[in-house]
Amino acid sequence: MTVLATAFGTIRLGLIGFGTVGQALRRLIGEKDLPYEVSSILVRDPGKPRSAPVTTDLERFRSGRYDAVVEAMGGSEPAGSLVAHF
Repeated sequence: MTVLATAFGTIRLGLIGFGTVGQALRRLIGEKDLPYEVSSILVRDPGKPRSAPVTTDLERFRSGRYDAVVEAMGGSEPAGSLVAHF
């Protein structure tokens, strides 16, 4: 367990993007029993099949309480503009 996790408990993550990288991150957190929790996932395309609940609503995502936001969307836009909100 990391020093940060020991001091603050579970670290809540907001995840932007749920393709190859985003899904792998979520899977590794579960497999390795890491002290992180993916609290919300923001995606571009709500029509793709997903293994977790996702949202395309930026305001809903922004209203979440996160200790950190991870950008795993890929490409410079809209990822860059989304990260600028945090």
